[in-house]
Amino acid sequence: MPPILRSQWRVSDAGVSPASPIMQHSLCVLKLVFLCGLVALLRELHWLKVPQRIQFRLCVLTYRCLHGSAASYLAETIHRASSRATRHLRSANKSTLLVPSTRRSTLGDRAFPAAAARALNSLPTRVRNAPTLVAFRRELKTVLFRECFSVD
Repeated sequence: MPPILRSQWRVSDAGVSPASPIMQHSLCVLKLVFLCGLVALLRELHWLKVPQRIQFRLCVLTYRCLHGSAASYLAETIHRASSRATRHLRSANKSTLLVPSTRRSTLGDRAFPAAAARALNSLPTRVRNAPTLVAFRRELKTVLFRECFSVD
């Protein structure tokens, strides 16, 4: 173990010893980052980059809002485009969300209703119409992983 990491971890610190499995696994990850690079390691471990991870979390929370398994104060801010239509449109069958208009691009576009609607509307229809949360997460991660690493 490198002397820098050895000095940071003591046996008395929260019961974590230098020989613990957690420490061994973290050192293996650090060695891999230095040897093969971060992007290759992310691709190998099937991890998303930070922007795609944020979009993943936002889309999952939005899906949960639409299906009644999220907090009610968040679910009240999400509206389907078909529920607000005054006439029948072909786009009503696409399961898109209504993107609220905002006054400021710095603050309003980052608010949950606007960001969530944009994130979910940007997904393919097969992902948005997934029957279960598990299927939605699987399809969403596949789409974001391909976007992140340009895998075809």
